[in-house]
Amino acid sequence: MSEHRPEIAQDLALRLLCLVPEHGSGNPADDVVVLGIAERGVPVAVAVARTLGAPLDIVFAHRIAVPWDPARALGAVCGGRRQVFVVNPVAADLLPGLCDHLTGEATRRFAAISAREAVWRADHPPLPLDGRTVIVVDDCAVTGSTLRAVLLTLRHERPHRLIAAVPTATPEALEALAGLADDLLCPEPAAAVPRPAVKLTA
Repeated sequence: MSEHRPEIAQDLALRLLCLVPEHGSGNPADDVVVLGIAERGVPVAVAVARTLGAPLDIVFAHRIAVPWDPARALGAVCGGRRQVFVVNPVAADLLPGLCDHLTGEATRRFAAISAREAVWRADHPPLPLDGRTVIVVDDCAVTGSTLRAVLLTLRHERPHRLIAAVPTATPEALEALAGLADDLLCPEPAAAVPRPAVKLTA
């Protein structure tokens, strides 16, 4: 989604109502937390959290592009709770010649994410996820690299159930994400998902 469309976010939220138990039922495993991937996933996550009556938190991640092809993801990093880097499987053949680039970019992205999180969170620590139902929301998935990094990071938090939700995604992304979440919700699979580049600033 190149811009936030409230009706699509609301549709995703309503579909999630069928996947998750009623929030606040008293069972810890039914305690739902919604995580929006900053920055574009946050508006969608707000709609989901509001519809479910669940608390909202944010998670920080960023893709690393192939130097000569910015539209192609080499991998992605996720920081904050734990630092994780993942490689885009379809770009793995490029790694031997890009080790220095990859190391430098990952270090820079981790530092920038840490700085952004300090500003966004101020004195508010991340919500605990252990034993809870966690819904991770982004606005779309093109290669799936960013969402893969987030899901692998959150597995270390030991959620009872991990759900990934995006309004639209490419077949490449859906294949990359297969098996990483307990449930993957994507109402509108697409052959291609346009997504303009966003500069990550510290």
